[in-house]
Amino acid sequence: MVYKNILVAYDKSEPANHALEAALELVEGDPEAKVNVVSVLTSMEEAYSFTGFGSGLSSETGSAALDYETIAAIEDTVATRQKDELTKKIGTIVPADQKDQVTVDIEFAPSPAAGVLSYAEKKGSDIIVMGNRGLGALRGLLGSVSFTVLRSAPIPVLIVK
Repeated sequence: MVYKNILVAYDKSEPANHALEAALELVEGDPEAKVNVVSVLTSMEEAYSFTGFGSGLSSETGSAALDYETIAAIEDTVATRQKDELTKKIGTIVPADQKDQVTVDIEFAPSPAAGVLSYAEKKGSDIIVMGNRGLGALRGLLGSVSFTVLRSAPIPVLIVK
């Protein structure tokens, strides 16, 4: 099977580097294929909604709550910084002849697994490639994010150690 639109879930870990390398191998020799490297950050808006904070509170109450425009501006700044940092980090991994095939994105979501699954759907990914850090000992050999994505994704998932 040939994959044309690969999502790499990237968290700056060594297994994530291995996942990126594996994805690059999958598209090697196919200049039309693309690799979308995505890092998921927790959405401040989701966190505020969950805790009851948000635009419904005013400064008259003495609360330090932020409005949704401020949250969006903060998230935009954070995303830009993270994207720049990730682009530099993966620049040492991506060969020069494949740089045009790789894009870096930041996704905000309530959890890493939800972000990966949402991004895959939005981008029409053919496969999700991700590293396994194995931090979720209760799930057996897979980490909790890997396990959730593997169980929930409607497309193939490649887990790389």
